[in-house]
Amino acid sequence: MVMIPPKPGTIWKDFKSFLGRGERHNWIALMLAMAIPAGIIYVFILDGRTNIFDDTPVVIYAESWSVTRSDEDIQARQRELLMAENERRAILRERFQSLADGLGVEYDEEAAAEAQRITEENRRLMAEIEAREGGAAGEAIAEQR
Repeated sequence: MVMIPPKPGTIWKDFKSFLGRGERHNWIALMLAMAIPAGIIYVFILDGRTNIFDDTPVVIYAESWSVTRSDEDIQARQRELLMAENERRAILRERFQSLADGLGVEYDEEAAAEAQRITEENRRLMAEIEAREGGAAGEAIAEQR
């Protein structure tokens, strides 16, 4: 069965009949029927005027590299960043392991021991690199004098 929408004249007669009855509950229903969509539209308007983002400009600094940078310099920087990331992960892992120990949660102790071994190896390599770079820096300063 296909429903045909009413003609505008029929809608107008129905509306006049509604106004003519004057029953209280009809008026309350009419007010609610108009207030709810109006309230929703008002909230959307308020939301559009509200700026939830900070207006201060965001400055993003990018590292600047020289054109003559060698592959060794690139690899050294990558190693440095990798070591820093590994150190950050080791600290988080130690915190979670101490939390798990405190709560009595079981975890894979062999994997934790392997991760700790890798962390210690990374720390040893970092110390060697720093010692080498510190020695090279000291030699460069001595040459300048």
